[in-house]
Amino acid sequence: MKTILRTAAALAAFSLAGPAFAFNVWPDVDFEWYANLSKYEAFPARVVAQPPARAGYIWSPERWETAGEHQKHIAAHWVVDDYYAQLAIYNHPPLVADAR
Repeated sequence: MKTILRTAAALAAFSLAGPAFAFNVWPDVDFEWYANLSKYEAFPARVVAQPPARAGYIWSPERWETAGEHQKHIAAHWVVDDYYAQLAIYNHPPLVADAR
């Protein structure tokens, strides 16, 4: 009877440890390939010379953006440089409770 119980316990231990042994037997599985299966590479950006600087503007080069499952092409364009206006809006002094 003891022999049967020992054999059953050994079989249970080996069956529970099976996945750990399987990982060591097959270490060449490329999980990164499965993870990146649905992803795709963006189209390479064309090299476009930057135009001369304009006062009050920042040049934004051409790029591709991913929106959900789709890629969207954003053409090169000038952006208004409103750094100081944004700094004034978001860097206001902290509100302090009146301690009267």
